[in-house]
This record gives sequence, structure tokens and C-alpha cells, in this order.
Amino acid sequence: MTTVFAALIAASLTTLPHVRPTHPALTAAIHAGIERSQSFRALVDRINDSDVVVHVMYDDRQAPGVGAHVAFAVAAGGVRYVRIAVSPRLIGCDLLAILGHELRHVVEIAEQATVVDQRSLATFYAAIGERRRGERGAMFDTAAAVAAGDRIRRELSGQGRVDGPDRRP
Repeated sequence: MTTVFAALIAASLTTLPHVRPTHPALTAAIHAGIERSQSFRALVDRINDSDVVVHVMYDDRQAPGVGAHVAFAVAAGGVRYVRIAVSPRLIGCDLLAILGHELRHVVEIAEQATVVDQRSLATFYAAIGERRRGERGAMFDTAAAVAAGDRIRRELSGQGRVDGPDRRP
């Protein structure tokens, strides 16, 4: 069984070069999102075309009411590394919708070359985001990320595909 998981993760490094899940269940979820949602696939494609690499991992220490978050890790060698930490309690459509929401944030970061560390990330989101108070301090969200998560949820639930900026023909 471990060999299967290792093969799945190894395969994800070639099919998802900039989106790198750290757990087999996340690898499977991301592949399902790509397969089942045009919007999810478009977000992954945009990240793959950028200078940002995102590691997607489980984190059971999320603040109450927070399913996932993005944090800046490091910039080195012309590549910016970020991570998405997601609650292991999320499954199915809920997991894919929140991953899509967070991947949209990664696209926002990729489109802003001045985001090169945690401080510039915070400054960027203070300028473009809506401030939300969290247990661990200030948090920010964007209308585009909320819309991306909602659009992916609708696509996955079979309510039809929705045209928008994250959708490619």
C-alpha cells in the first residue's frame, strides 16, 4: 500500500509541477478537482505557468471556522514557495471548494511579483483583501477567492459550469 502512495505522489510531481500535495489523500483530491472542475483545472494551470510553487498539506491546528489558509514560505532561485494548510476534517466537495479558494489566493500571489515574503504577503492582502478577524490575529480574504470556491462547488454539485475569469475554454 505504501508503494502505491509513493507512486501517486511521484506521479503528481510530473503532472502537477507547481502544485505539490504532501499527502496521498490530497494528491487524489487535487487530481479529482482537475478532472471534475474546469475552474479548478484553470487555477492549477495558471499556477503551473507561474514562478510560484505551492505545497499543500494537512494542518489540524486551524483556527475555529477556518478550513485552510495560505502562507508564504520562501523565495529562492527565482521561485516563490507558498503553502496551503488545510484541515484534515474536510472531505469531498468541501475539500475541493476550499482548495480552489486557496489556489485562487495562490494565483493572486503569482500575479503580484512584489510578494516575496510573509511581510509583503500581508501588505498585499491588506491592500486588496477584506479584513476578517481570526483567533490568531488578522486574516484577509478576497472576493475572487470566495467566488472561485463557490464556482467550483457549483461545478462539482452538477449545477452547471459557470463562465468567469478562472475558466478557460
